[in-house]
Amino acid sequence: MIHGGCRVQRFSSVDLEANVSGRTRGTVLVVEDNPDWSNLLRRRLEDCGYEVWTCEDGARALEHLRWHAPPDALVLDLGLPGLGGGAILREVRADPELDWLPVVVVTGREVQEGLGADRVFRKPVAPAAVVEVVRQLAVR
Repeated sequence: MIHGGCRVQRFSSVDLEANVSGRTRGTVLVVEDNPDWSNLLRRRLEDCGYEVWTCEDGARALEHLRWHAPPDALVLDLGLPGLGGGAILREVRADPELDWLPVVVVTGREVQEGLGADRVFRKPVAPAAVVEVVRQLAVR
């Protein structure tokens, strides 16, 4: 389902280990312009019990963050079309309603110190590594 320019995917019932009570672990917004990587990461997060929203560009992601309840974690690519991931991260950190949000950057670009992310992964990276960090950071 598309809502506000982002896709919402309900958690998968395949993996009940994380979802015995019928509740999700939480929500994750994945902002990634590569559909293969985005879908792979979405499926892995769903398998762990997360509700996952995906956006393919920065402007839609920022709109989503401003108009919807904040997710429990944000997985962000830096090299996005239009509004880049670095600009989104600066907006998140400058917003008192979002500055607490755990941000995991997954990018193919060189990353400078002081970016403001909670964790940075350089592509290629195993989806399981990203999911594990989300599990550690997105504690309800």
